Amino acid sequence: IGALALVGATYVFTDLFNSVLAIVCFALAIVFFLISWGAARTRNTKWGFVFSSLTVISVTAAYFAGLFPRIMVSSLNPDWSLTIANAGNSTYTLTLMTCVAFVFVPIILVYQSWVYWTFRHRVTEKDLHY
Repeated sequence: IGALALVGATYVFTDLFNSVLAIVCFALAIVFFLISWGAARTRNTKWGFVFSSLTVISVTAAYFAGLFPRIMVSSLNPDWSLTIANAGNSTYTLTLMTCVAFVFVPIILVYQSWVYWTFRHRVTEKDLHY
């Protein structure tokens, strides 16, 4: 109900649905959501996860396609909206952020791999009793 209210408010208060690509992405999100719901009902967790992930990706793509080149729309004056061009940083900042990303992304990936490896098994009733 909340998601439908959000889509309704988005339709009424924004111009997001003027983009054909946004409409297609929203339609795909609905289809992916229904497939993931059906997969979850049949306890097919792998496909449920895949299609729920595709739902999130589709909704994100729809909002990006509908708002482009805006990032944040101003409710006071459309000319004051934050766009990709006026939200960009200096070359120095982008270079520094790239160097930091090259250092920390591998560390995060190694940590996430270790966590996945550590918790890779399902918890069963047998695990609950010492």
